Amino acid sequence: MAKKQFQWVRDAEDGAGDEETESTRTASRSARKREADRLDALVRSLLELQPHQWRDMPLSAELRAALDEGRSLKSRSGVRGALRRHLLHIAALLRREDASTVDDIEVATHSRGGPSEREVALMQVERWRERILAERDRAIDELLEAHPEADRRHLRQLAMAADKERREGRSPRAARQLFAALREVFGV
Repeated sequence: MAKKQFQWVRDAEDGAGDEETESTRTASRSARKREADRLDALVRSLLELQPHQWRDMPLSAELRAALDEGRSLKSRSGVRGALRRHLLHIAALLRREDASTVDDIEVATHSRGGPSEREVALMQVERWRERILAERDRAIDELLEAHPEADRRHLRQLAMAADKERREGRSPRAARQLFAALREVFGV
């Protein structure tokens, strides 16, 4: 039979209890789990940001120091358990903050996350290059339907040269030129 695990609950000194402690006690287990998952996701997204992006966020000095340490742990290998414990520590620090502060941090984190429009356009160019290298004429035809101003012959020559370079094991000069040509087509 498995041993039961107990969690100690802080008793209020005067019997009245904190509002936050009372609300945590009355919250359902699934609600507490959702809140813990939300804080875990927030901590992970904070660690994905660069430190200069934390500048405008309402973070305490202790929380900033913990995030800096978390970034250094994340960059090291072989410290998986330490990183997991440190993420829990950061989540505990966030739990101490006001709910409105945590909401402000969450909004600021999500507004900064994700690729910029330029990065999205470059990813689209990269997908088209890979598609042209794989399918050649069929992909070029589809590209020309969307962008009739593109030069079919030039794109085809670059695709054939890139394929030849790949087969011969040479540096991908033509593939880079194909990427540059596609950037011109998409205006990136």
